[in-house]
Amino acid sequence: RWHGEGTSNKLPRLSATPTRNQMFISDIYIEDADFVRISNLTFGYNFKNLTDKWPFQDTRLYISAKNLFTFTKYSGMDPEVGYGYDGYPWASGVDLGLYPRSRTVLVGLSVTF
Repeated sequence: RWHGEGTSNKLPRLSATPTRNQMFISDIYIEDADFVRISNLTFGYNFKNLTDKWPFQDTRLYISAKNLFTFTKYSGMDPEVGYGYDGYPWASGVDLGLYPRSRTVLVGLSVTF
């Protein structure tokens, strides 16, 4: 528990009774949520000009990724928290522990006969 200036402890009090503060939001949990996210990344290759002996008119192979990676020092699940939750405007910018954005990887082959 916190003993005063110069200590390394973060929590202000130690108690065996439930002391959840649901009415006010404390600044003790405020942290820097700067982040850089790779949102959409797509690579593709068109095999049309590779050879004349190809039996198809056009062939393209591609891979696409959405929400591939997030660079951050934020300790929560997602640094991009919501703007209000279930009608609670006080929750704007508060991390309520919601699930982060899902990562999607798509691989495809497009062939024109």
